[in-house]
Amino acid sequence: MGCGAHEPGRRDRRAVRPADLRREGAARGLSGRAHRPPVPIRGSEPARPASPYRSTSSPQVAPGARPTAGRQCGYSVTRGCTVDGADRNAQHEAVVERLIACINEGRIEVMDELFHEDAVMDWPQSGERVVGGENRRGVYRAFPQLPTITPRRIVSAGDLVVAEATLDYGGPVYKTVFVFEFRGDRIARETAYWSEPFDPPDWRSRWVEVA
Repeated sequence: MGCGAHEPGRRDRRAVRPADLRREGAARGLSGRAHRPPVPIRGSEPARPASPYRSTSSPQVAPGARPTAGRQCGYSVTRGCTVDGADRNAQHEAVVERLIACINEGRIEVMDELFHEDAVMDWPQSGERVVGGENRRGVYRAFPQLPTITPRRIVSAGDLVVAEATLDYGGPVYKTVFVFEFRGDRIARETAYWSEPFDPPDWRSRWVEVA
């Protein structure tokens, strides 16, 4: 288009006529505002595709999440959806607590409910590794004396649980750290470290407290 040309359908401000203003005022109505298109009646709009991250009458659960009440999921607060977090940690810690209880009670058959059949036990200090349920059962059945385990604390994050404990074998007492790796709701790997208590050296006594 050339410079200064009049575009079709656009009113030339230099040539506004009174009749045009009257027609425009009538179109605006009593309120003085231009008429708007009619608002659709509720329910007449076309249905929008449901988002997996928004609440509907039947809550949509995002992949990898479990139903629960009013927690955060994905990028928005969604009723009935949460990622596994504190609940999963509590479940894993409960498995470790049950393991401690079954050893203290001498019910080693319960271990089969807590470990995967292909689970591995690593004992780095002796260089030993117990692979699979058959070997695990053999070791624990042959124990001269099962220890009494007194847990100090148990902490967890994701699929990892760490337990500090004292193991009393009816004579020797060991300070122990267990590292449990979970697959699902069972233990897939246990790594254990034992240490016998020892007397503190005199040279650092001025800086330390003895528990």
